[in-house]
Amino acid sequence: MFKFENKYFEKYGLKATFIGHPVSLINAKFTNSNKQQKLIAFLFGSRENEIIKLYPYFNIIHDYLVKNNLNNYELFIPTLPHLKKIIKKLTYNWKIKCIISDNNNENENLYKNVF
Repeated sequence: MFKFENKYFEKYGLKATFIGHPVSLINAKFTNSNKQQKLIAFLFGSRENEIIKLYPYFNIIHDYLVKNNLNNYELFIPTLPHLKKIIKKLTYNWKIKCIISDNNNENENLYKNVF
């Protein structure tokens, strides 16, 4: 959770704790000059149920990219180690190359190339 989200839980008497979000910790500098790869980031989430619920939408986007000949992009999917296998299984038949990474250092470098 972010600090601004506490109020949504506290109004119902639920205890809330600020913990942040991994994406907010990325130190990548986003400039057009350091685009080495053409990447589109798909952020599935950090829980298995989020991945299952969001997959159909990402699949629609993938199919749209293929249909519109945007195959020159690669899909970057940062994740956690225990979720990597699930995402690999779901994206196995995708026609666009997927970089599924659970390595924080690699993720920081890849974020620099996200479109």
